[in-house]
Amino acid sequence: MDIKQGRMAGARPASIIGLGCIAVILAAAPAAANTACSLPAVQSLGVTGLTITAATDHPATATLPEYCELRGTVATDGLGAGPNSASIHADLPANWNGKFLTTGQGGFAGTDGLPGVSVGSPVARGYAVSTTDTGHQAGGTDARWALNADGSPATAKIADYYYRAVHQVAVTSKALVKAFYGAGSISRSYFAGCSNGGRQAYNEATKFPDDFDGIIAGDPFLDIRALIAGLKFHKQNLQSVNTFLPASKLPMIDAAVRASCDAADGVVDGLIQNPAKCSFNPNSLVTASCAPGDNTCLTQGQADTLRNYFTALRDDDGHVIYTGAAVSDLGGGDGMDLWSTGFFAPGQALPTPNTQSTFDVTAPEPWGNAGFSPASIGWQFVDHGIQYLVERNPAFNVRSFDANSPIGVESDRALKLFDRRTEAGDGDQPAKLLPFIAKDRKMLIYHGLSDPALPAFRTINHYEAVADLVEGGIGEPGAGQHHRQEQYDRPHHAALQIPGTGELSRRSRRPGRDQRRGELELQSKEQGDVESRVERPDGGRGTAAGRVPRRARRRSMTAAGRVPQGARPVCSFAGRRGRPATRLPPAPRGADPPSSSLGRRVSSPAHRTGSSTAHATSAPAADRAAMPPIRGS
Repeated sequence: MDIKQGRMAGARPASIIGLGCIAVILAAAPAAANTACSLPAVQSLGVTGLTITAATDHPATATLPEYCELRGTVATDGLGAGPNSASIHADLPANWNGKFLTTGQGGFAGTDGLPGVSVGSPVARGYAVSTTDTGHQAGGTDARWALNADGSPATAKIADYYYRAVHQVAVTSKALVKAFYGAGSISRSYFAGCSNGGRQAYNEATKFPDDFDGIIAGDPFLDIRALIAGLKFHKQNLQSVNTFLPASKLPMIDAAVRASCDAADGVVDGLIQNPAKCSFNPNSLVTASCAPGDNTCLTQGQADTLRNYFTALRDDDGHVIYTGAAVSDLGGGDGMDLWSTGFFAPGQALPTPNTQSTFDVTAPEPWGNAGFSPASIGWQFVDHGIQYLVERNPAFNVRSFDANSPIGVESDRALKLFDRRTEAGDGDQPAKLLPFIAKDRKMLIYHGLSDPALPAFRTINHYEAVADLVEGGIGEPGAGQHHRQEQYDRPHHAALQIPGTGELSRRSRRPGRDQRRGELELQSKEQGDVESRVERPDGGRGTAAGRVPRRARRRSMTAAGRVPQGARPVCSFAGRRGRPATRLPPAPRGADPPSSSLGRRVSSPAHRTGSSTAHATSAPAADRAAMPPIRGS
C-alpha cells in the first residue's frame, strides 16, 4: 500500500551513539508522510539535481514499520572538480521522527548499501536515512575507477570519493526528506560511518561543519597516508620466505603476548586492555634453528617483520608519519592475518582461477589476480590505492614506491607526491575541527584497540592534538574520574577505546570463549541513559555533552576492577582543561612509542596543498570553486 498523507508532528529530542559500524538510534515522536511512495509522485517533488529511478513501498509487518525505499542519482559538481553523478539510496519511514541520518561507506566505497530495516534499526525508529556510492560503482578494494580510459585521473570521481559526494548527496537528501514529508525543516541531522566512513565523518566535520548536528566516527581512516604505512609492512614482510610472517604463527605470538602483557592491567583475563603498555619483545621468540614454517618459533627475519608491524613510519627527519599497530589479537581470522599477512604460505597453491599457481612473496603481485582476492585485504588497499590514486599506473609495482629509502622511512619526495594526489581526501587536520566545535556540534569517536587495519594510536594522537587546541578541554572525565558519574566537562568531541576489538568487529578475542559472547551491545534498557549523556536539549540547539554510556562503564568492570565474563571495558580517552588527562604508556620494546606527533602536516601546514575548509551551502551549485582543484599532476 502507499504511504498515506499526513502532517508533521512535533518531535522530542533524540540521540545517537555508535559502538559498532551502525549507530544505535533513539526514537522520537512520529510524523506521517506527505507523498505517495510511487515513482511519479516522488519525481514530481522537483528536488534540484535529483533523479529518482525507483520507488518501492515496503508495507508494515507485525514488527516493522512501513517505509518507502528510493533509488536514484544526484548531480555533483564544483568543489575543485567537474560534473559527475553519485547514487542516492534512501529509506523514508511512514512515521517519520523529524530526524535524518546519513551513513558512510567503507573501503574505496562504490556501493550504496544501507543498514537494512530490522527491529531497532534507524528506519524502524523513525529516522529518514540515506547514503551514496560516492560517485562510482566498484568493489570496496577496487580503485580502477580513479583512472579514465586514456589513463588520465578521473578527477570528478576522485573528488566525489574524497569529500564531495557525501556532502552534496546529504544536502540533496535533506531537500528530498523535507519535500517528501511536507516539512519546513529537519529537527536533527546525523552522520555515522566506520573505517572509510570514519574518514567521511571527519571530512564532514572539518570541511562542511553545517551539514550535521552530530557525527559518529568509528575506527576512522583519518588520512590516506594509512596506505603508505601499510606498504611499510608489506615491503618488510614480502622480502623473502625468511622474513614472511605466515598466519599460522600468529596464535603462538598471541599466546606469548598474553603471557607477557595480560597481567599489566592488574588482572589476568585473556584481555589486553592497553596494548601500548605491553613491552613484548619479538626477539624472545627467535631461535637459531627456527625454520620459516615452524609454528613454535620465529626466524630473525620474522621477528624483524613483527617489530616493523609495531613500529611507526617516519620521514627523513624522524618525524612520525603514521603510528605502528597494536601488539594484541593478531590472529583469530580477522586480525593481522586477514588484513596483512593473508592465509597462504610461500609456495602454497592458490585457488583457481588465478593469474599464477602459487603464492610467491617476491612477485609484483604475490597472490596473483592483479592484487585482488585471495590477497590480504590490506595488500588490496595498498596496491590499488597507490597504483590508481598516486602513481596512476595500473602496472606499477608498489614495492618500488620510494624504493631508495630504508624500510620504515619515507622520503620527502615520495611524501610530496603522495600528499599532492591524496590529501584532499584527508580529514586529519586538528585545527579544522574548530569551526565544527564552535558551532556546538558533537562528535563521538570509537576505535577498537586491536584494530589491524587502522591503528587506534593514530586516532588517540589526533584526539590529543584537538584537545591541545581547545580552551577548556574536550574530554569526558578528568584524570582519576574515568569511573565516576559526575564532574564532567561538556565535550564536543568524545572518544571511546574498546579493548580486544578490531576493524569493523565488536567480537571478543578471548581464547576458548564463544566469539560473540564478548560483543558489546547497548540494550534497550540502556538507551535512555545513552540519550541523556550523548545529547540533551541545550538552549534550543539540542546539543549536549557526549559521554560514555554510564551503564556501559558499570557493566564493563566490577568493583574490583575485573572484566566480567563475556564483556570488555569501554574506556573513555579524555582531556580536560585543554590538556589530555592521560597519555599512553611506552610501546613494545624495539618499537616506537605511539608518539603524539602527527607529523609535518600538522606542524607545517604548507605541506598540505589541497585541504582548505569549505562551508556547507544550501545547494551544490553554490559549491563551485569552494575548494582547491583535484590535481591532474
